[in-house]
Amino acid sequence: MMNQEELKAILLELDPHLKKYFWNGSGEDYTIWTPHHPSTSMSDNLPEDRLIKVTVDRYTKNESDDLHLRLIDAWSRSMSQWTNR
Repeated sequence: MMNQEELKAILLELDPHLKKYFWNGSGEDYTIWTPHHPSTSMSDNLPEDRLIKVTVDRYTKNESDDLHLRLIDAWSRSMSQWTNR
């Protein structure tokens, strides 16, 4: 599994102006990541893994903005690295 810092590093490579929770800058194109719904998976009545869902939103009015495609590609590559471990 990927932790939040690893995800943040991937996102920051693609958008150095990335913000967590809220956008507080100016400009029309921005990316926000929001961790939510923490849960703990259990095994034999003992906590095993803490799971956190993350939503990544890309806002743009630029029709030629391809950052969302690069986000999907980076996510796919990182997930394939995790499944090959």
